Amino acid sequence: MAGASFSPPGSPTMVAGMPKPPKPGLPAKPKGTGASLSFGTGATLSGLHPAAPQKPPTTVPPKASGTTTAPPASPLDSTYYQNIAANQFKVNNQINSLTAQGQNANTSLQSALAQLAYQQPRDQLKAEQAMNARGGLYSSVEGQNQGNIVNQYQTRQSGLTQANAQRQAAIGSQISGLQAGEPLYEAGQYDDAVARAVKAALANPATGQTPISTPPPAAPAASILGSPVPKGVVKKNGTLNVNVPKVKSGFGYRGGI
Repeated sequence: MAGASFSPPGSPTMVAGMPKPPKPGLPAKPKGTGASLSFGTGATLSGLHPAAPQKPPTTVPPKASGTTTAPPASPLDSTYYQNIAANQFKVNNQINSLTAQGQNANTSLQSALAQLAYQQPRDQLKAEQAMNARGGLYSSVEGQNQGNIVNQYQTRQSGLTQANAQRQAAIGSQISGLQAGEPLYEAGQYDDAVARAVKAALANPATGQTPISTPPPAAPAASILGSPVPKGVVKKNGTLNVNVPKVKSGFGYRGGI
């Protein structure tokens, strides 16, 4: 019969005029560059064109709530720092001078004590020789003389040591006073700097402050009371001698005062 088709058993039925189905197991040919391949179980092969990398998200800094104001400027000016530096230089020089005086005093004490230690045995030997010449080397008088010499040297040593200790204490007190005075001086300079800054701010229109105005000088007495009256204007009876224009009226002419 015309239009009939025959197919072997177990195979799909073919109808005349229909295209043949593709063979099983072969993937379909991709069309175009953006096509994907199918492998039967629903899996597809993509990636003929790689995806563009994603841009990292941009972070936006949080906005501060309200209005922020700039910190106030320091009132410390160059005059403050110059005065502080000059005072520190002066105080350091004074402290160094006092320290050197203390060191010199200690050196002088050690020299004086060494001189006494050198001279004491020689004076004792001299006294023994004098007593030996008189035949009383081991007498009680010689013992008393030796005791007096020792006592004299001990007294001198003690006096020198105590004087140096007092000198060192006075130097230490002066150094402590200088060091304690530095914070007070700096505090006073800070107050002066603040006063200068306030005065400058008040005198600067850009700060929005009212400038400091000084009162005007007092006017002279002549400008307040007016010009002095010329001579001859005031009559003897107290009236003013001024020229007044005459005015015509029904009762005749009047003029003057």
